[in-house]
Amino acid sequence: MDGVDTVLHLAGEASPEADWDAVLAANIVGYRNVLEAAREAGVRRVVYASSNHAMGMYDRLQEWPVYPHHLPRPDSLYGVSKVFGETLGRFYHDEHGLDVISLRIGWCSEDPMLADEEILHAMWLSEDDTEQAFRRAIEAEVRHGVYYVVSDNPNRRWDLTSTMLDLGYRPKDSWEDASGRSETVVEGGGDVRDDWPVGS
Repeated sequence: MDGVDTVLHLAGEASPEADWDAVLAANIVGYRNVLEAAREAGVRRVVYASSNHAMGMYDRLQEWPVYPHHLPRPDSLYGVSKVFGETLGRFYHDEHGLDVISLRIGWCSEDPMLADEEILHAMWLSEDDTEQAFRRAIEAEVRHGVYYVVSDNPNRRWDLTSTMLDLGYRPKDSWEDASGRSETVVEGGGDVRDDWPVGS
């Protein structure tokens, strides 16, 4: 960490089906180690890859729209680990003055056709929009926050207002344009299977 200005933390256990031991080691202990090393070295800012799964129970129960200020409702132990990471980042900001920006990433895939599931189409995040979001998080004047990041998809139901206002993020891509398929907007959002997020 010596001489580092900003850390982009995207490492860890990434599966919503991961067990407790996996998320404990990689996502909880591992992230605490990153923050502590950053604090000790005088790093200015950490940008943390959180996840939509920190709020995924809203999705399973189809309780939309979802705003960043809603109480966390993880849909898995993986989601629990991301809620922990967001909270730990808040502590390191308040206690030690470290800038921490947490991005609740949607479904990031180079190929939006890899999954034929409406909720994944709605939360798709293109590679270019991912790059833009992280660049904005590095450069933003705001020093702490938790923000949703998805592309400009027709059936999006995760609020991007604070992401746009605080970070200056403007999604340029959409699942519909990238897939070449027309997506019918479903009022209130489409059905989500009862075992979400298995297989997501």
